[in-house]
Amino acid sequence: MKQMLIKDDVATALTELSKNGKKPTLVALRAALGNRGSITTLVKLKRELESAAQEVAYSEDALQAFKGVWNMAYEEGRRQQQIVIADLQENIQALAVENERLEAATAAAECRSIELERAKSAAQTEMFESRAKLERELSQAQAALAQANAQAAKALENLAAVQSAHAAEISVLQRRINEMTQQVHEQELKRVRAESILESQRTKGNANA
Repeated sequence: MKQMLIKDDVATALTELSKNGKKPTLVALRAALGNRGSITTLVKLKRELESAAQEVAYSEDALQAFKGVWNMAYEEGRRQQQIVIADLQENIQALAVENERLEAATAAAECRSIELERAKSAAQTEMFESRAKLERELSQAQAALAQANAQAAKALENLAAVQSAHAAEISVLQRRINEMTQQVHEQELKRVRAESILESQRTKGNANA
């Protein structure tokens, strides 16, 4: 556990720095104290030492020397604080720039997300419309095919009926041809018989003469 820093430690360290001819800056003072205590604590203790020095009957030279040491330490502390403040301001500015960049990137990402969502919605709408159109065309094609099949079946039925009717007509015609051929054959036989009888009668007539 670190030992608590007291005013006597600070006073001793300031005296040692003065003896060694070193400037009693806050950095040098803190180093002389073994890096104990914060800048705020050192400033507070110096301020208390200054107040205590005013109450003690020091000589004018000693008081002026102490004030000089204190002023230098105070100025060094203020300079260090200004450096820290400048660093903090620079970091704040850098963070602000980074924040603006992140906000711009976020806005761009949100816009891109909206665009992608719109594109997705449009693609889905187009897909649904195309699907509905294809289903209508398929239904129409199926209806046309069914109608064509029905017409083909009707045509085949009509063709079969026509072929059956022609077959009946051909059968009738063939039967009539056969009957007429039979009649012609019978007439031919009758003619031959008649000619034969007539020739026989002529022969008998010539013989009697």
